[in-house]
Amino acid sequence: MPTDGRRRAPLLTPLRAPLLAALLVALLVALLTVLLALWLRASGAAPPAIRTGVQAAPAAGARVVDPAPAGVRQDAAARRRVLQQQVRLADHTYCSYLQHTRYPHGSRPAGHHPDQRYPNQPVLDAQPMRIDGAGSDAAILLHTSQSRVYLAAGEAVAFSVHASGAGGNPVALVVTRALAQGVREAGRYVVSGRIDDARGRPFALASFNEVLGPGRQAVTLDVFGALLHDGAPAMPLRLRDVEGYLLREDRDPDRLLLPRREGKVFDSRTRSLDGIPDDEWQSEERSRYLAEYAQDRVRAHARLRAAYPAGTLPDSACPMPAQPVLINRF
Repeated sequence: MPTDGRRRAPLLTPLRAPLLAALLVALLVALLTVLLALWLRASGAAPPAIRTGVQAAPAAGARVVDPAPAGVRQDAAARRRVLQQQVRLADHTYCSYLQHTRYPHGSRPAGHHPDQRYPNQPVLDAQPMRIDGAGSDAAILLHTSQSRVYLAAGEAVAFSVHASGAGGNPVALVVTRALAQGVREAGRYVVSGRIDDARGRPFALASFNEVLGPGRQAVTLDVFGALLHDGAPAMPLRLRDVEGYLLREDRDPDRLLLPRREGKVFDSRTRSLDGIPDDEWQSEERSRYLAEYAQDRVRAHARLRAAYPAGTLPDSACPMPAQPVLINRF
């Protein structure tokens, strides 16, 4: 007891200090819990779920759904769609190449080259008049027509040029000269001609692309037998509008035009298709590509069959070859 007569607060004993610290920690945790609950309620978020070692049993009649099987089914369906698409793509590649290469490059249907049916028709154009320096005057139109785009030796061209303004008043222009050049030399010659049937219907485009020596040479324009049987043109056939050029690689100009043959050149002596074979065109390149595309189609079918043995294959646009050639890829 103190000797000065005053009462003093008792000092904390070593046992009471830890108890007070634990009490302060518990109060702090409770305060933080209340603040967190208030913040979650204000933000609209759901309070976090508390996991326990005991799971509540589903109510009577409730349906328990496991999300895992649905995900597995979705993955399987997506995988099947991918495999089916691979089969369709491989089939389309093989069948389209098979059909497109049925005829050789030098004997194609006229419908494949609509821009080459009538090469000698006049070229008509109308553009705003250009101004010296830059730009153009939209109020004045320059109308042009020309019977040829390119000229060969000995050929002539007819030009028609006039300008029309707001009042439609024409201004006559005169072309004073045109240049042409011809040669006779060895090299690669590219020649094309149009084939019409007896009724005048455009039927085929025949072309020649080979190296010729100097001097007088023969150029053959063939119509493939399978194309004749498939198209069944009215006979005899007529060759018209033949044009060509000498290809000069890495030179300027890169081609020298040959004198063209306009209109009818001659009629074929063949009056029927008797004795003309209808076999598809064959070449080393075509056989190699078809074998590779057929192998791709077989592999795509095998992948789909392995994943879904009971499933059906997508319809094919063309039959599978009897024994596709397998190619090793390195």
